[in-house]
Amino acid sequence: MNMDLTCQIQVLIGLSELEITPWFARLSQGISCAVDIGVANGEYALFMLCKTNAKKVFAIEPDAGMLSGSQ
Repeated sequence: MNMDLTCQIQVLIGLSELEITPWFARLSQGISCAVDIGVANGEYALFMLCKTNAKKVFAIEPDAGMLSGSQ
């Protein structure tokens, strides 16, 4: 996960998009597979891998600039 801590510290400590966190956790209960399209930095894909029972997580990022870390 490439992060610029001068402007993305909220992502690192878990405060980014805090208003959707309860819904995200609730709606992902009991999943076996997840798809993150437009993965960007990967915080949702990492959530699915670490906090759910998903056996497979597909992370798709169509913007090649995001993949190289040159956001």
